[in-house]
Amino acid sequence: RTGKAVLAHFSEIPYGWPERAVKAGLGVLLRGRRLTVKLPEGGTLRAETDPKAESWLTGTQQFNRSVLELSDLVVTPDDRQLLQRLFADVFERPGLDTIEKLEREAPALLHSQLARAREALADLRGRQLPGVEQAAPLVRLLEAATEPDLPAGMLKQLAAGARQSVGPGEDVVAV
Repeated sequence: RTGKAVLAHFSEIPYGWPERAVKAGLGVLLRGRRLTVKLPEGGTLRAETDPKAESWLTGTQQFNRSVLELSDLVVTPDDRQLLQRLFADVFERPGLDTIEKLEREAPALLHSQLARAREALADLRGRQLPGVEQAAPLVRLLEAATEPDLPAGMLKQLAAGARQSVGPGEDVVAV
């Protein structure tokens, strides 16, 4: 739906909401990573920190012509807690205690860790050393985690892969 259609829907009966209330609600959805906005001139808003987010919400033409889509990329509180521990204990990056910090750091960090893991795996295979069985799943996990375009998608993929890589009841970070 376009911004204009959403605004019209919620300003009519039975809602009767003013434009500012509708836009405030959409701003909350954007901040919560539950909404993506395709701008009419190209480009996509995925977070309230995007430089164009404020002008999109306060403007009329750009808002009306933008296409709004609900996103199913939600990092749950359990995912966030797991990711905090993974980044602190495995990647040695403590202090990433919010989704915003995790999303900001994840792309570059995951790509660099993938490069290091691939190099280590190639070295182990080339020298015929033990450890290939442990390194290969890590490379596959990091490859899957770096596949999505959105940082939230990367984090969801990393959390899901980490949970799948251990047995029931095992601590993901300890393994």
